[in-house]
Amino acid sequence: MSSQLPSDPSSTPKVLIVGAGLAGLLLAILLEQIDVRYQVFERAAVVKPLGSAMALGPNILPIFEQLGLLEDLKRISKPYRSVD
Repeated sequence: MSSQLPSDPSSTPKVLIVGAGLAGLLLAILLEQIDVRYQVFERAAVVKPLGSAMALGPNILPIFEQLGLLEDLKRISKPYRSVD
């Protein structure tokens, strides 16, 4: 099986992404970068602020670097050293 994308965009598979959460939107961004067609399906009709926090560990940071977002992320982040 070849790992190269077809040169004809009409023959490129369309990916259906279920859920517009962090993982779904990250996948959409990565597919956009390699010109793979996709569509995102989300159950919620509106975005609701939940007042939650998100912690990112070292295993996910290379993806933000690949997307060119790591420096922006560092600039707006509030790092913590331990959880008590």
